[in-house]
Amino acid sequence: MMLSELARLQEIRRIGTERTDEIARTLTDAFVDDPFSKWLFGKQQEGLEPRYWHWCCANHPASGEIHVVGDLSGVALWYPMNLTKDKKLVAVEREYERKYQKFCKELLADTGLENIYLRIIRQCDKAIPNVPCWYLGSLGVERQSQGKAIGARLLAPMLQRCDKQGLPAYLDSSNPRNISFYERLGFRKHHKPVSVKGSPPLTPMFRPPLKPLEAP
Repeated sequence: MMLSELARLQEIRRIGTERTDEIARTLTDAFVDDPFSKWLFGKQQEGLEPRYWHWCCANHPASGEIHVVGDLSGVALWYPMNLTKDKKLVAVEREYERKYQKFCKELLADTGLENIYLRIIRQCDKAIPNVPCWYLGSLGVERQSQGKAIGARLLAPMLQRCDKQGLPAYLDSSNPRNISFYERLGFRKHHKPVSVKGSPPLTPMFRPPLKPLEAP
């Protein structure tokens, strides 16, 4: 394989929803062993989780950003929070939230967890700082590609932009094993873990903008 081809496969780039099928498969594979996903989708995980990720990717708001590694083995879904005062854009973002909750309620109807999940979402929303920031909705790397620093590379462009623009970043970690990874990137626990009726905890984490290194 040519070096140029290897570079293309490893580069981080922004895409739209045109690769929905592929990136949904990547996220489905990445979250197979995630404790929150296993609890939420349960015995129906193989059927429900692909539908969940396909909806999230296909309906990702235009104001958000989808970052992928070149071969689509890793995906990061970013959402803007409080970044605009434009009433039309705010209305679009609120409509996305409404549609997301409606979709989740329908998707989870047979699991008996639909209302619990909506309570979890609302509690997580309350923990989000009321400041302009970028929210990392999901970060996933397919299992065969994990352990190769792809996750950190995927986050680097947005975190560097946040530092440059003086913006914080925020996320809810669904796997306690990943907390130390996010801490190495500058995130800190922001709020007590969110759990409803025995659900695996979601840990809110906040990353203040770091001062960019000055050029010599």
